[in-house]
Amino acid sequence: MNITHDLHYGGTLTEVLEVLRSEELVFRRLQEVGNPDYELVHDDVEGKARTTLTVIAGPNQIPDQLSMFLGKSATVTITSVETVADAGAQIDYRVSSKLPVKCVARILLVDTGSGTAGKLELQLNVTVPFAGAMIERGIESKVPEILVKDTALVNELLAKRSEQ
Repeated sequence: MNITHDLHYGGTLTEVLEVLRSEELVFRRLQEVGNPDYELVHDDVEGKARTTLTVIAGPNQIPDQLSMFLGKSATVTITSVETVADAGAQIDYRVSSKLPVKCVARILLVDTGSGTAGKLELQLNVTVPFAGAMIERGIESKVPEILVKDTALVNELLAKRSEQ
C-alpha cells in the first residue's frame, strides 16, 4: 500500500529539520502512545545526518488486538537519513522490527520563503495471513488524522523555538 500526504510547516527548512530530529519531538510523539522506553542516537553517515530511534513497547502499551501477533513487548527501530541540497531536503525512513510489517517512508521538503512545504510518501506492507489487507486499510484510514496532529505538533515546537 502506498500513501502520500502533503505537509506544511511554519518554519524555514533548517528549523524544520532541527525539530524533526529533536528529542523533544520524539518525547512528545511517544507521550501520545503511552510513554514507551526509547533510545535516540544521532550520527553522520557519508556526510548525511542520521537519526536512529529505538522504541520498546511493554505490556501496557500494546493494544490487546495486536498483542496476539506481537506478544507482550515489541521493539521497533526507526532510522532516518537526511539528504540536504540547495533545492530542499529529503528524509528517508526505514522501520525495522520483528513485526509482520514492512514500512519505508520519504519526506521531501522545500523552503517556500514563508514556511516549508513537504510531501510524505509511505510504503506499507502488512504480511499477516488473511488479515494483512484489512490491517493496511485500517492503518490507511488513520494516517491522515495522525499526520494532521503530528504536523500541528511540529508547528507548535517551531513556534515555541521562535519565541525563545
